[in-house]
Amino acid sequence: MPKISVIMPVYNEPEIYLRAAINSILKQTFADFEFIIIDDCSGPEIASIIHSYTDNRIRYYRNNENLKIIKTLNRGLELAQGEYVARMDADDISIFKRFEHQVKFLDNNPEIGLVGTFGYSFPGRVNLCPPTAPSDIEVFLNYCANCIIHPSVMFRKSIIDENNLKYSENFLHVEDYKLWLDFCKVSKLSNIQEPLVLHRLHKNSISSKNDIEQYFNSQIMIFGNMLQVLGMNDLGLLKIYASTFSKKNITIEEYLRINDIFTRTIYKICNNFDCGSSNKDYICRSIREKSKSLKMKVLY
Repeated sequence: MPKISVIMPVYNEPEIYLRAAINSILKQTFADFEFIIIDDCSGPEIASIIHSYTDNRIRYYRNNENLKIIKTLNRGLELAQGEYVARMDADDISIFKRFEHQVKFLDNNPEIGLVGTFGYSFPGRVNLCPPTAPSDIEVFLNYCANCIIHPSVMFRKSIIDENNLKYSENFLHVEDYKLWLDFCKVSKLSNIQEPLVLHRLHKNSISSKNDIEQYFNSQIMIFGNMLQVLGMNDLGLLKIYASTFSKKNITIEEYLRINDIFTRTIYKICNNFDCGSSNKDYICRSIREKSKSLKMKVLY
């Protein structure tokens, strides 16, 4: 059994991106892994690129039809045989010591079920420095934003199997975020304070094409978490929030109403919840910045 199962879905990635991603995995300093590449019914050139590699750690699968990202990821979880599962995207790059550092971290910290890393987004080389302490990550995930870089994660396969965890088809474009929230219920999460992934930004990526819907879905999920911790069993407020937020275009009046609900609720959370070293001002400031971003995208 390999120590790590690397799961990488592929769908018609440009060759230069795909080869950079594959090479960054095959050149890892920690070599005990299987590399599960799942082709989501791409054109024939993708299979040709993958078959050009002779490394016997590569396990190539092709979906008979285009299953999309969530079903493809879950197929990868079912195929994985390693003690740890590592995610990789076909347009990103892993620093060569990524696996070495993550395996060492998980081996030395048995209470941690999932570990991500710092990273850079490129082009532009923007630092991605999420929270690191498990208590801070839990608060941030539940009430602020996703703070786990998806293509940086490594987690224990046993936790997936024992708790029947998988990517949810009910949370389109935030399926990773929902999985981290499910992980929080059964294990601790952490981030390594070292940039070990390069996250490529380009107009054809899933997140770029669906950024507004991704934002909507994550905010609805966060607001539901807020209501639960405040003991508000009546989900009428959540329905109002969700129905307004899920609209492709909202008026200024609707924006101000929904932003007021959200802002008042986050302040209640900050006053009633132990935020650890992720202090209340930081979380509230993050919410305000996200609100401004939404206003710019939707209203103008």
